[in-house]
Amino acid sequence: MKQRFLLAAAAFFLSAASVWFVPAAFDENGSMNGLAYAAGALFWVGLLGGTAVYVLSFRKKYKRPNVLKFFSNGAALVSDGVLLISAGVTGYAAYAGNVERTVILGAIFFLLLSLYFHFLLNGQVFTDIVGKRKGKGNRT
Repeated sequence: MKQRFLLAAAAFFLSAASVWFVPAAFDENGSMNGLAYAAGALFWVGLLGGTAVYVLSFRKKYKRPNVLKFFSNGAALVSDGVLLISAGVTGYAAYAGNVERTVILGAIFFLLLSLYFHFLLNGQVFTDIVGKRKGKGNRT
């Protein structure tokens, strides 16, 4: 169970990391180059792959997702805090318009990553993995 969870997390990380390719995805004329298509493919493969691994691996045991939970454990506390901060920074950057590109890309990267991890870390699958590691019972 842990390996499939980590595989989904890795796929979501790749999806979020695709934003770092965007600045190099355009040539001096503003035309897209091959890196633009690679970044788009990485985003969608990571997002769809992570979702597919997660849903197909855990759908029989966990019938309903727990998406309306926030700050449900220590790891989720960090992830959800980063989600709120990066959403604020992204919103400010969109409003201000004169923010350094690296700051904007970093904020978008952390926004995507923490959004993906919000769902992973607040869910019952992660709670069960952590519970098994600590020797607690799991959900049946």
